[in-house]
Amino acid sequence: MSLKQITKFIGFVTDILFPIICVECQKEGEWWCTQCLSQSQSNSINLCPVCNCKTIHGETCVNCRGVSYLDGVTAFFKYNESAAVGKLIKNFKYNYARGIIDVWRQIINNRLSEISAFNYKAVVVPVPLHSRRLRERGFNQAGLLAQIIGASLNLKLEETGLKRIRYTNQQARLTGMERRQNLKSAFVWNMSVSVPYEVILVDDVFTTGATMQQCARILKAVGVKKVWGLVMARG
Repeated sequence: MSLKQITKFIGFVTDILFPIICVECQKEGEWWCTQCLSQSQSNSINLCPVCNCKTIHGETCVNCRGVSYLDGVTAFFKYNESAAVGKLIKNFKYNYARGIIDVWRQIINNRLSEISAFNYKAVVVPVPLHSRRLRERGFNQAGLLAQIIGASLNLKLEETGLKRIRYTNQQARLTGMERRQNLKSAFVWNMSVSVPYEVILVDDVFTTGATMQQCARILKAVGVKKVWGLVMARG
């Protein structure tokens, strides 16, 4: 069975096991209904990716620049696993509810203009999945988000440069120290791909920052000058 057929089958089973209802008001037919979404927090979350102090655009603060490979991180929402966004991310990532991408597309297209820290000549790069995890899940949630962001900003999307070469345990189950250890030697840059000057690194959620910092470390090591994270939510 091909990956496309597997993905289609997973989607069919998911629709049966997880019917589409609003994560807030339980209205049928929408993952996050128009009314609930319109009442959600609309301001981006701009905090230093290391110490979480408030910064203008989410840039790494002066005190943390020496210990961060990320130049900054911007999020559309604050992450809370029991709130609407947290439930959507969980269903999107672990329950194979790929249809939630339509919610993310609406949010990105409506709210990306609020975020002004990007160089609009940057290259959009998703945090990669290992090939085994991609087969298990059927899609890379970061890759789908990166496609929308690239199209919305009219920026080049590069999905073949950053690679995950080691299969790792799921980060959500680990402590901060365990996450960093889990990701050692997990990422490489495909040297057959041109190295961008600046990267917008995309993922669904930013919690301890271990994954994005490791990706940024690899990007900086091969010559990328600036790496800025963009996520749907951060803790």
